[in-house]
Amino acid sequence: MAQSHVEIKVEREILFEDTLTVNSIEYTKFERTPRLFAKGEFTDGLVDFDVNVEAYPIDIQDRLNVAIYNNVSPSGSVLSDFYDHDPRILGTSIMDEYEYVCHGKVYKRVGPKDGKEGQITIWISFGGLLMKIRCSNSHVKGLDCDNYCYLLIRKE
Repeated sequence: MAQSHVEIKVEREILFEDTLTVNSIEYTKFERTPRLFAKGEFTDGLVDFDVNVEAYPIDIQDRLNVAIYNNVSPSGSVLSDFYDHDPRILGTSIMDEYEYVCHGKVYKRVGPKDGKEGQITIWISFGGLLMKIRCSNSHVKGLDCDNYCYLLIRKE
């Protein structure tokens, strides 16, 4: 039986971007995936997120360039599905510019919609590693419930 193959043309968009300074790290639940608490330099956003520090060590006061994209493939390329990022097929990717990458899904959003100003809180799950972003609505776009996204991190 042949599998159906869906092709989607998606332009790459930045949904959130900031330089975060890690203020504290909490190891209370898991030894290798602590919760990091950070503040944004440009958005004044408060971001709490889990990182596998065995794979990507992070310390207090580290400065992290964090970006959330809707797509990591070259702009305008055709994706067959969300996991099709083989460089032999797609060529270079925005992922090549970062050190830590996760694929996830927005599962909760509280705050104004339709471009209205105000504080917003967004929760994203990256395969069980969680992220919570609290910032002005003007600093995020396209992070609506059930939307998929990519978290990309590199140290400054």
